[in-house]
This record gives sequence, structure tokens and C-alpha cells, in this order.
Amino acid sequence: RRPGGNTDRGFDIETGVELIVTRYAAWLIDLDGTLYRSLPVKVAMGIELCFASRHVRRVIRAFRREHEGLRRSETPSDASPFAVQLARTAEQLSRPIEEVRAIVDDWMFARPGRWLRRFRRRELLEEIARFRANGGRTALVSDYPARRKREALGAPGFSVVHGFFAASTWSTMP
Repeated sequence: RRPGGNTDRGFDIETGVELIVTRYAAWLIDLDGTLYRSLPVKVAMGIELCFASRHVRRVIRAFRREHEGLRRSETPSDASPFAVQLARTAEQLSRPIEEVRAIVDDWMFARPGRWLRRFRRRELLEEIARFRANGGRTALVSDYPARRKREALGAPGFSVVHGFFAASTWSTMP
């Protein structure tokens, strides 16, 4: 750090624009739509979903509705929001939770992987890598389990925190 402040000044060599860089010990980074461009991923997945069975579309639609419902409701602090979302979706559709989990796993985690890597924000991932190389710590936040998306992006080195109620796990970050 420079004496007397928490910022450094510099210039972007390519544009000549003055940069002010704030120094932080850690970055908390939202995975969904931050580390990849979300619109092309959504479009690609929407096209794929058009060719899915009616049942699959119904499950995914109900699962997404439950996601929004969880944001507006209270969930016990010891409960996994993802598990609650799966259980509520299965109950709403009167389907076994294992069936709902398999469809959600395929359509929310496995299939998007090929699109995530293609539409990742390379410059941001490179900046994160530089930050880590200089001693910065990073944690990744997602509304869903993040391991497979992180792997699809080729973004190693994060302490993964998932779930919008997982803020208490920040204190356990190494």
C-alpha cells in the first residue's frame, strides 16, 4: 500500500485513461451473470429448452418460480435454499424429488457448461487471477451450487460460497 491512502493511481496503456485502483484484501464475486455474459447463455439455453419435452419445461419453469418465491420468503437459517427449492418444486408438481433433481441438474448445471466457457468474461477472469497472484483472496457466490459452473468457466482458485442465505459461511473462508 502507498502511504496515506487505500488507492493507487495509474494509466491504462492502451487508452491513456487514468485509473484509480482501490486495494482490498478480498473480493466477493457473484458467479451468475458476472463471470460470463448472461444474455447469450440464456438465449442458447432457451433455444435448447424449446426442444425439450413438455415435462422438462414444466419442471424448469416451476423450479425458477420457486427460486423467486424463496427470495420473498423466510427460509430456516440451517436449511439449504437449493434443497428447499427442489423440495418445493417436487411438491408443487407432485413428482419425486429425485426426478426433479435430475432434470434440474441436467438443465441448470450440465447443459449450460458448454455455453459458459464460450461466453466467459476473459478479461475479468484474468484480473481476478492477477489479484489472487498478488495475495488477494476471492470467494464466489451463486444462488446455486457453483462447483460445476466454476469448472466449466475454467475459473479455479475460489473459495466457493453458494446460496443467497450463505453469508454466514464467509467467516469460514480460509
